Amino acid sequence: MEKLLIVEDDETIRFGLKYYLEQEGFDIYQAGTVKEALEKISKNQLNLVLLDLNLPDGNGFDLYKSMKALKDVPTIFLTANDQEVSIVMGLDMGADDYITKPFKVRELLSRIKIVLRRTGKSQEKKYHLITSDVLYLQGKKLKNIEKEVQNIIDENQVEGIYYENVQDTIVKTERMILAIKILLYGFFALVTLIGITSVYNTTVTSLALRRREFAMLRSVGMGPKRFRKMLFLESFFFIAKAFLYALPTSWILILIIHYGITYSFYLESILFPWKETLIAILFAYLFVLITTMYATKKVRKENILEMIREENI
Repeated sequence: MEKLLIVEDDETIRFGLKYYLEQEGFDIYQAGTVKEALEKISKNQLNLVLLDLNLPDGNGFDLYKSMKALKDVPTIFLTANDQEVSIVMGLDMGADDYITKPFKVRELLSRIKIVLRRTGKSQEKKYHLITSDVLYLQGKKLKNIEKEVQNIIDENQVEGIYYENVQDTIVKTERMILAIKILLYGFFALVTLIGITSVYNTTVTSLALRRREFAMLRSVGMGPKRFRKMLFLESFFFIAKAFLYALPTSWILILIIHYGITYSFYLESILFPWKETLIAILFAYLFVLITTMYATKKVRKENILEMIREENI
C-alpha cells in the first residue's frame, strides 16, 4: 500500500483528500504545518507528498528544499497559486508535477498514479506499468490532430490522458513576452527621459542661482583648476546622495514584486541586477558632471559682476 503525505493548511481540503484517497487504497498521512510535515517525512517511508505552497509557518518551496535534504520523495505541488513563475520555479526545483486549485479529484488521482509509475514508487502489478507517459505527435495541421485525439478520448472514455499543443503554447508565450518587453522598454525609456530632463533643469537652475557665490569665489582668488575640482566633488556627492536613497528603495521594490508573483521570499531565485546598477551609477554621474560643466561654462560667459550690480540697482 502506497503511503502519501498531504501537506495542506486547509482542514476541509485535507480531510476530503484523505477520505477519497483512502477509498482508492492509499495509506494517508496528514500535516498542516512545515514542522508537522518534516516530522512525518523523517519518521515514515513515504511514496509521495502532496504539497501546498502557502503554509502557516513557512512556504512550500522552503519545505521542499528541507525535505529533499532528508529524503528523495516524489512531490506534487497542490496550490491555488497559478502564476506561471511559481509553476516554473516548482518544476525547476525538481517537483514531479504541479496542480492548481480548483482541481478535479479524479484528475489528481490519475496524476498521482502517473508520478508513482514514473518514479518507480508504485506497488501496482507489473502488467499495469506503461513504457512511456508521454507521446509526441508532430504534424503540420496540429488543430486537426487535437480534434482527432479528443475524439478518441471521448469515444473510448479514456481517463488520465491529457494533451497540449506545444507549438501553440510557444507562440502564445513568445507573443506575451514581446508585449511585456514593449511595455517595459517603453516605460523605462519614458522614466529615463523624465529623469534626465529633471536632472538637467535642476543642475542648470541651481548653478544659475549661485552666480553671486561664484563671483565671490573669483574675487577671493579661486582659480579655474580649483573651481573645476569643487564642481567635480559636488557632482560626486550629489550622485552619492541620490543613490543612497534610490538603491535601497529599488531593491525593496524588487523584493515586493517578487513576493507578489511567487508569494514567498525565496531569495535564491532573485537575481539582483548588480551590473546594470553599476552602469546606471556611472551613466548618472557622467551626465550630472557634463551638465554641470555645461552650465558652468554658460555662466562663465556672462559678466557676473555686472549682473550683480544691475540686481542691486
